[in-house]
Amino acid sequence: MTIDNQTTLTESTAVRPDWVMPEHLQRLAAADPMVVDELIETFVADTAERLRRLRIAFQDDDFARVSREAHSIIGSSSLMGAGNMPTLCRLAEAAASRRVGETVQECIDALDRSFAYASQAMQLYAALQRTCHPTGGAKPSSEWS
Repeated sequence: MTIDNQTTLTESTAVRPDWVMPEHLQRLAAADPMVVDELIETFVADTAERLRRLRIAFQDDDFARVSREAHSIIGSSSLMGAGNMPTLCRLAEAAASRRVGETVQECIDALDRSFAYASQAMQLYAALQRTCHPTGGAKPSSEWS
């Protein structure tokens, strides 16, 4: 499906994994792994709520609200390295501004999948960090980057 004159939904979502810990989070985890754990917990809870509101806005045919909700996810998903989520949000935002419901629905479905995979990987990382380093003072494994 074509999103704009240059990008298709398939092209935009085929190139990124669902979660690779960004370098800035790796540095933060090296200094204080518990801070990254808290960031993950906050991101997962906050984004789940934002996605819920995004789906409701779409069900209500409120494209302006869809655009706002999609836009609200871009920053945190970029900061957390959440795979395709920033791109999908931008595509949903653009489709909503043109009131292209079918494309918005595809973006929301893809966002749900990307969030599920990214949040699962993040939560697994956090759980392993807590298990392997219960004091919170050890550096994270480079296997997760």
